[in-house]
Amino acid sequence: MSIISSVGHARKTWLATATTTLTIITLSCVVGVMTTPLFAFFTAVACTLVTAAAFALARASRTMDTIFSEELDDRPGRHRAVPVKSADR
Repeated sequence: MSIISSVGHARKTWLATATTTLTIITLSCVVGVMTTPLFAFFTAVACTLVTAAAFALARASRTMDTIFSEELDDRPGRHRAVPVKSADR
């Protein structure tokens, strides 16, 4: 057994949350160095709200895709078959 297969994989949601958090903190630090700490705080809050909205919209999109795939599936007998005209006649 290799060491790589024995290590548990991180869930993608935690990985995305961790990278997004680091990005927001880095951005607010850069803004804080160039301007005032208050403006850096407002920048961090704005970035957090935009990111939270993006995550929520992505989750809603996946949910709608699941609902549509369940409701609009092509089961046999669900739709009437349209007769195909043969070119041999």
